Amino acid sequence: RRPEALARMQAAQEQALADLYLGLAAQAPEPTRDEIADYITNNPSLFSQRRTYDFLVLSMEASAFDEQSLTPFFDTDPDFKRLAALLDEAGATYAISTVTQSGIGFPKPIRDQLGAYDVRDNIVLQGDTQTRILKIVAIRPDPAPQAEWGPLSRRILMEEAAARRAGALIERLRKEAQAQVFRTLPAAAAAAGPSDNQGVVRPTPASGAPASQPQQGKSN
Repeated sequence: RRPEALARMQAAQEQALADLYLGLAAQAPEPTRDEIADYITNNPSLFSQRRTYDFLVLSMEASAFDEQSLTPFFDTDPDFKRLAALLDEAGATYAISTVTQSGIGFPKPIRDQLGAYDVRDNIVLQGDTQTRILKIVAIRPDPAPQAEWGPLSRRILMEEAAARRAGALIERLRKEAQAQVFRTLPAAAAAAGPSDNQGVVRPTPASGAPASQPQQGKSN
């Protein structure tokens, strides 16, 4: 009986329909055998040359990291002892931890970079508020069982294709959608008299798309 409850139910229904439409429209075709084989060949760090890494990780405030002055204190060292002593002397805040991570857990650019690295090499990840230095302390071969290569390659190809199709679909809908505004100005509303359409913004969807689809937001 409450109008706000009905409005929320309608909004939830429209969101569910929009999500279903986007999911169906984003479904990618099955990759071919050649595409799966090429992906395995071009990404050995996910399959035959997969490795597991032990890292020492030093995290610090991004504003305190100066590459030129700090790099000599950790670049070729086996640990962060000298860098930690320098940061202590400067009164900087930092934390040191250990992490074990399979190469498959990294994005492709970092995974490929790690493939050329050895023990004591470092990767510096700089963010807006925090900088992390990952020092490799051990590397262990961890090849994926060959029986898993095909299914894993297929799954990754399907996920990447679906993400591309969904992104392209949302972008197209945003470009093609238009909004029609009815009597939103008080003066215009007063002149027109009472109406059920006062102050209503109605989306005009792209051809073939549900009305709620252009309202889709960004997901991380």
